[in-house]
Amino acid sequence: MKVEIFGLEFETDEIATPEQLRGQMGIRSATAGCQLRRLGRFNTPDFDLLVNEVIRGRLTVDCIEEVYTTATVIANILEKGLSRKDFVILRSLYYNYEEILELASPTFNMNSFIEGEGFTNIEVESVYGITAKTKKDWYVDYQTVKEMGL
Repeated sequence: MKVEIFGLEFETDEIATPEQLRGQMGIRSATAGCQLRRLGRFNTPDFDLLVNEVIRGRLTVDCIEEVYTTATVIANILEKGLSRKDFVILRSLYYNYEEILELASPTFNMNSFIEGEGFTNIEVESVYGITAKTKKDWYVDYQTVKEMGL
């Protein structure tokens, strides 16, 4: 049986609650990490972001060129001074790499940006150590991310 939770499709033989299926995030993260490691070594800040792109279905590990191109773009964005947290938040808001590259700077202020764009009640993709302290939930409230000071 195929079940879709938060836009991600899972294949399961059992009838499971959404809470049980959300627990698969850690499994998906580990699987994506192993697949990426087989392709080569990546810079640690880039690696967590690449894993997130894979588990969200925005990056296919089967296409090696796409993985390395994405890794290069992410490295360029981070070199321009954007934090990993801000990168994840912008990707959560469906900004593409080119748009994020244009916004990237050491002086970029996410709170001002969100306020200026009129976003409210934002849910951010959960990335362990960047926007969340656990791998349990797929999404976390932006206010919680701000308060945690990650």
